[in-house]
Amino acid sequence: TGAYAGDLKGRIWYFDLSSQISASNWSSRKVFTTQNNRPITQAPALYPHPNGGRMVLFGTGKFYDTADTGDTGTDAIYGVWDRSHITPTPSAVTYNELLHRSWVQSGSYYTVTDATINWSTQRGWDLPLTMENGQRSLYTPTVIGTDVVFDTSLTTMDTDTGSLAESCEIGGIKGISIIVNLFSGGLPSI
Repeated sequence: TGAYAGDLKGRIWYFDLSSQISASNWSSRKVFTTQNNRPITQAPALYPHPNGGRMVLFGTGKFYDTADTGDTGTDAIYGVWDRSHITPTPSAVTYNELLHRSWVQSGSYYTVTDATINWSTQRGWDLPLTMENGQRSLYTPTVIGTDVVFDTSLTTMDTDTGSLAESCEIGGIKGISIIVNLFSGGLPSI
């Protein structure tokens, strides 16, 4: 029995809660650290990997306080293969072990670069949130079949009131939903 969680320093952790004797026997292990230590404020989604272990699906972004509106760092969405159910103590996945996806724009539509992930050398994928300034992944991803939906928010400051507001509260913009294949970060199967 275990649980996954992210932190504000951009790390995903696995907590082994299998000891029924005492909580003092529980342990934790770092699974991954995001590029530039971007904060993770959502619960990750999990899906079994066909080669064993689990895909851990999450995004980065924070929108808790006033300073967050001025944050110009690039957030991203991730699919990381945790092999802890194959290898008892696997090393943490590094950013260099990911397939790095990017956006291709055609008019007002976006698609992702086409590439095949090599599971013998790569341990997942990432896709930067660069479609709009201030784009962040704040909500737990939703798995549908072998695809995953990331609902991202565009964050702004209401210049009239000086208060924080999600862009869906101003001008009718509701954010951007992204659907990708959960194993590759590529085009969805739907």
